[in-house]
Amino acid sequence: MLKDLPEDWRAPHEQFLVMLRELSGGYQSEPVRVYRGVYLAHINFDKELDATGLLVNHWPEIDPRVSCFGVVDHWTQLPLNLLERDKRKLLVFLGRHTKAEQSERDGWRWHKWGPYLGVFKEQVAENEYLYDTPDVIEVWSYQIVEVR
Repeated sequence: MLKDLPEDWRAPHEQFLVMLRELSGGYQSEPVRVYRGVYLAHINFDKELDATGLLVNHWPEIDPRVSCFGVVDHWTQLPLNLLERDKRKLLVFLGRHTKAEQSERDGWRWHKWGPYLGVFKEQVAENEYLYDTPDVIEVWSYQIVEVR
């Protein structure tokens, strides 16, 4: 089942985690809840969960059809029904990546973030970088973790 962060949860202020947050363009404050158990955070949010003792499993096996990390065009493309039926307490965190923030060379690459569940599969298969994908303006990388 999708599980919210505890109401009293606060991001740790350890120097290393603060640095990760800043380097990954993460939020300086708390993650933003977009749906029960789904948060807009940053790409290193699992490190913060781990530091507070909330994270149990970085890579829970969900279902053969669903990877525990990947990319969607919008968070509503996540397999929410499947995640709700799981008996474990699951949490999803999202990182937002926009084409406007990418350089013309290098930048955010599709193949490093897991399977793509969006609607532009042909374009994604033909391009290595987000910047070069014609119809994609932004994507969300996601990671599903098991929490206490």
